[in-house]
Amino acid sequence: MPWKTEDVEHHKRGLTTKQKAKWVETANGALSACIGNGGDDASCAPRAIRIANSQFSEATGGFFQEIRDTRELQLILPIGKYHSPFYGEFEISKETCEDMAANWEAKVLGERSPYIDTDHDGGAAMGWIKELQAQEAGLYAGIEWTEPGRELLEKGLYKYFSAEIGDHMDIHTGLKIKNVLIAATLTNRPFMNTMPEAHLSDRNTPPHRERVKIVIVKG
Repeated sequence: MPWKTEDVEHHKRGLTTKQKAKWVETANGALSACIGNGGDDASCAPRAIRIANSQFSEATGGFFQEIRDTRELQLILPIGKYHSPFYGEFEISKETCEDMAANWEAKVLGERSPYIDTDHDGGAAMGWIKELQAQEAGLYAGIEWTEPGRELLEKGLYKYFSAEIGDHMDIHTGLKIKNVLIAATLTNRPFMNTMPEAHLSDRNTPPHRERVKIVIVKG
């Protein structure tokens, strides 16, 4: 370890060259995140392999297809330095976003998926986060909107995102894991004002300007 493409056949057979490269990227990212949170090779390697394998499902004919769909990604957390009356000065860096994406891949929240609610009410899901990517501008999410969530956006009742991030304690090991996306919410009172509006993933949706609010959870 780290794994290479020639190692993939030992753990997952039948993948294409492109899929093997994705398997290696996911496995090594999950391994790095696990070790960075206090684990060791012996405990982290099997977990990283399971995470990488979970990206693919066996289809008819013995071939494997990627589970992850190609939904449009939306920026939910921008990179930058900020000043808040509640949290003081803080920075969201590319490394912060990479940590959150890796922690999502590693399923540090268990089987609970980060989701979208409204005004941080912890209530019904307006959308489910199905993918996270760290890019140059910040953290991007692939969102599967529910019908209530679609209706809120279509009617213009909510326009902006608020990301809820913080530390998470593993209930089995007691390890505190930093930089975890807990949830996101739809809000009309954003803290940040640097991004496009929250929108549905329809390709004919016109571009907008967005603002994003961030909530930092103290661990």
